[in-house]
Amino acid sequence: MRVDNLIKIAEIISGKEIDILDVDFEGQIIRSRLKRLADRAVIHVRKNQSENWKRFAVVKELCHTLCDVDDEWAADEEKALHLHFLILQGR
Repeated sequence: MRVDNLIKIAEIISGKEIDILDVDFEGQIIRSRLKRLADRAVIHVRKNQSENWKRFAVVKELCHTLCDVDDEWAADEEKALHLHFLILQGR
């Protein structure tokens, strides 16, 4: 199945629009990031990796859009950034 089709399925099931953006950042471990907003999800994918890794990263983040509970979705971007910061601190 194509990743584009998985994105459409995840949008239908989650009821949220999902945007995929190639972004330029350095890293060895972090391949992608899911930004949860009240009405949509944005998946940032590290640009400088192979297409196979990009596909893997997108599918992994799509699983979060389907499996995470609604309480984990932020009502606004500020809350999303705060939650991300807490996760990075190990809280």
